[in-house]
Amino acid sequence: MEARKTGIEGVFIIEPRLFKDDRGYFFESFNQKEFDQKVGHVDFVQDNESKSSYGVVRGLHFQKGVHAQSKLVRVVKGTVLDVAVDIRPLSPTFGQHVSVVLSEENHLQFFIPRGLAHGFSVLSEEAIFQYKCDNFYCKESEGAIAWDDPDLGIDWHVPADKVILSEKDSRHPRLKDLVLERDGASAKALPIFLYTDGAASGNPGPGGYGVVLKCGTMGKEMSGGFSLTTNNRMELLAVITGLEAIRRPNAKVEVFSDSSYVVKAVNEGWLANWERKGWKKSDKKPVENQDLWQRFLDVFRRHDVTFHWIKGHAGHPENERCDSLAVAAAAAAGLPEDEGYVLSKQARQDNTIDFGE
Repeated sequence: MEARKTGIEGVFIIEPRLFKDDRGYFFESFNQKEFDQKVGHVDFVQDNESKSSYGVVRGLHFQKGVHAQSKLVRVVKGTVLDVAVDIRPLSPTFGQHVSVVLSEENHLQFFIPRGLAHGFSVLSEEAIFQYKCDNFYCKESEGAIAWDDPDLGIDWHVPADKVILSEKDSRHPRLKDLVLERDGASAKALPIFLYTDGAASGNPGPGGYGVVLKCGTMGKEMSGGFSLTTNNRMELLAVITGLEAIRRPNAKVEVFSDSSYVVKAVNEGWLANWERKGWKKSDKKPVENQDLWQRFLDVFRRHDVTFHWIKGHAGHPENERCDSLAVAAAAAAGLPEDEGYVLSKQARQDNTIDFGE
């Protein structure tokens, strides 16, 4: 079999090796050993089959939390357009989709990992659709997105007046309005927890930042460094990097930082005053790190963000992890200079008058 990567991480188009002769054909529709090598290990526990007529659209479905499912789908009769939508909040392709035509002629299969919504439309007179799941069906964990969500821009290859939907599939929310059940109560999509830290040896000197993002059972780590920068710039850049990695619009984000500089600037209104006064402090001097603060505001205003100060080096697991990431990034070889710091330093020097001795 050949497993082709797509534009969404973890989603594969699989083409089996077909053996044909005068009698017909043979192929392995699934081989655990080869699947493990080319896609990854998945323990499938349930096989399903459905039959649908032309114009039927099923989807976009998923299961939440611990009941999330990976699927390996194929068509044994007819033709469908199969669609996977990335709804992982921390994914760089959040809200994007991949589609592929599956048919009894091309024998293609489509692997959709956990964290994606799935659906298909029937393009032939009828279609028989089969799929494997790595988790059992759980009615209480059902979730879905509107098949015609305009933000997704999916072309189902079926005229709108020919689309056939179940009553349930006709009333799902758009992705931006997605509601998940948490602890028995309705809430906007799960909050995202952002942990950050930054450091610079010598201040200014070699520096780095570390970021840990968490949302439900998902997590992501990021880091970066520069050969010449400052501690405050690394603390601020860590927060910016984390917020920029969140693709879900209007996300609820809880930020945890040990930087009083960053947290107080937001929570005590320093930042709002700086912007209102044309990036001047109360003493009329320019605000330091203006380039980063402006970049911060751009991404900060996309989400519902709350800042929390935590004490550094006090045993907080995520803060300690961020510190380790930052230190390792600062120690890496071949780091570039922090261009923003270098330019601001040069500007300060240009505005200094040398009166000589």
